[in-house]
Amino acid sequence: MGYIGYVMHFQKETWKYDWGGLLQMSIDEDIKTILPRPNRLVVHNHSKGIPHWVTPVNGWSKENRYTLTGFCIRSDDEVPETWRSRNDYSIL
Repeated sequence: MGYIGYVMHFQKETWKYDWGGLLQMSIDEDIKTILPRPNRLVVHNHSKGIPHWVTPVNGWSKENRYTLTGFCIRSDDEVPETWRSRNDYSIL
């Protein structure tokens, strides 16, 4: 959903690779990993159709992973039926 997605990282410490919770993207048959870092904003152009996912956070991580994730839609985009009955969203 949406043509632009974003992830903003809010954790206090630099995240360790083996803690999990890594944003991964498949680009040109390579897997690229984006490590969560304090105050890092990642913007993703969904219209390019790049497969992406987040790995599970491991139970032994020493910090919590705090992120704000969302996406932007155009005001004339068709929204899912389940959104039309909700009162907690708006399209500006």
